[in-house]
Amino acid sequence: MSCKNRIDMSDVRVRDVMTRDVTTIRLDENVHRAMELMLEQRIAALPVVNHAGSCLGMVSRSDLSELFLQLDEQFEQMDQTPWSDLGGLSDGFRTQVRELMSNDPVVAHADDRLVDCATKMSRNALHHLPVVNDAGYLVGILSSLDIVNTVAKLAPTSACRCSSATHAIG
Repeated sequence: MSCKNRIDMSDVRVRDVMTRDVTTIRLDENVHRAMELMLEQRIAALPVVNHAGSCLGMVSRSDLSELFLQLDEQFEQMDQTPWSDLGGLSDGFRTQVRELMSNDPVVAHADDRLVDCATKMSRNALHHLPVVNDAGYLVGILSSLDIVNTVAKLAPTSACRCSSATHAIG
């Protein structure tokens, strides 16, 4: 792509790069199911939706990791406990997504500028933004990898960088 035809990053919208076919999980499902979905789909976060498709929160690998760290601590405390008394440990897998998810998610809209969402993700230390319509229904998801891939695709060629640098200096 020549420098004259290069797309400006500020022109890229979320709808241009978001994933539309989103794997979701419901509030009443358990974390075991969340873990299965993440492993099956090779994803790191799931939007949590209600029966109508409204996005109510997010559950991520980080959320699951925190739960497993808590379970590990319980395991250490029960080090001397007979195996027959460890039934409560499996309760962690029965924990409902609603108990673990991040509520009131930071969201994006399809018409948002990608650079604004990158800033939003950076400020909030997020790797995923659910993309919702005006009614709050999930229409996609935006990941930090989507942003990185877009930047890589739109990065100017070395000839453009040299030309731009010359103009910036001169």
